[in-house]
Amino acid sequence: MSIAYLSDPLLVKDIKTGFLIFYSSIDATTKEMWCPDCRRVEALVDETFGKETSPAATIVYVGQRSE
Repeated sequence: MSIAYLSDPLLVKDIKTGFLIFYSSIDATTKEMWCPDCRRVEALVDETFGKETSPAATIVYVGQRSE
C-alpha cells in the first residue's frame, strides 16, 4: 500500500482503515516539518509504510507551531 497525505486534520473522521500518523506541518521557510521528533522518524515511517506490501497509512499534518 502507499502512504496517503491529509492536510486537514478535521478529515481524519473519514479515514476508515490503516494507520494514522500525525506530523507537524511543513514550515514554509525551511521546507521541513517544524517538529524535530517528526523529522527524526520520517525516514522510518517512509520505510515502514512506503512499500507496496506495507500496511495502509495516512499522514495527517496537524498545523504550524504557532497554531
